[in-house]
Amino acid sequence: MAERNVLVTGASGCIGANCVGRLLNLEKVDKVVAFSRKITPDALALVLGSEPRPNLCCMQGDVTDAEQLRRLLAEQRITHILHAAGIQTPGCQANPEFGISVNIMGTVAVYEAARQFGKIERIVAISSAAVTAPPEMYPRPFVVETDATYADTIYSATKIAVEALAAAYWRSFGVSSVVTRPYITYGPGRDEGMTSGPTMAIKCVALDREFKIPFTGTYDFSFVDDVGAAHVIPLLRPFKEGFGVYHIPGHPVSVEHFCHVLRHVAEELGVGAQYKIAIGTEKLTTPSDLCSHALRKVFREVPNTSLHDGIAASLRRFLELRKEGKLKA
Repeated sequence: MAERNVLVTGASGCIGANCVGRLLNLEKVDKVVAFSRKITPDALALVLGSEPRPNLCCMQGDVTDAEQLRRLLAEQRITHILHAAGIQTPGCQANPEFGISVNIMGTVAVYEAARQFGKIERIVAISSAAVTAPPEMYPRPFVVETDATYADTIYSATKIAVEALAAAYWRSFGVSSVVTRPYITYGPGRDEGMTSGPTMAIKCVALDREFKIPFTGTYDFSFVDDVGAAHVIPLLRPFKEGFGVYHIPGHPVSVEHFCHVLRHVAEELGVGAQYKIAIGTEKLTTPSDLCSHALRKVFREVPNTSLHDGIAASLRRFLELRKEGKLKA
């Protein structure tokens, strides 16, 4: 079989790190290049642990530097790219110019480097559920990928641009890619972003601290391991369409129900007395249910872990890290 070398941009982020760990455990992947603005020896430790990984290469750099990316693709003989680099909603709102530079020009640099290199089989790029409109603008309670997009933040505007650029590079130059729209990703590593509250709640149960999830409402919740699989599987599997935008599988439940399951899991694991989680009153502007039938139809093996099992796995991991003195508030 031909050599498979994967570049993961944004490798020190939540989804990027999970994908790096998943890729390293696949026999059909020869090398993983973890690329990020801030790569430190322990940046991926939450996912990878401390054991040496001879097929992992960590590189620090700027995703907007197209020339550096072109050199990297050639020197590392990259065949696939998982583009997870990006600035999330708070960062984009605080510094729009920086957010636009990383999210849009970084995507241009990745796709242009791939086009010029000419040997990239597939790119998987990350968009967001933030590109959807408020629920009252849709004719049904769930949203499909062909429904209208809507920008109400700098972040959502940049992600609409990511989707448009990916489509244009396929139609103009034949650069094949899959674009994903994660919603609320929860689990170890989900420390940043507007919807990181549910993960912070699990962590605070492990730390015996109070926490208030700053929003209420019903949304799709996806376990981080499933989100990683939903990127790695489309990256490596045959894909005859050449280009597509897909919602990530999840469970549309209320924040109150998420907290109910968290309380139940905490009691099962013997830390129920440490449950000190409250819920805010503000609702997000995104719809409650992003239909993922399209992705599951094309990439059938993408998992969708139950809410109970995902929360339990997350809390166990946080408790382990606390015992080791490695769980940061």
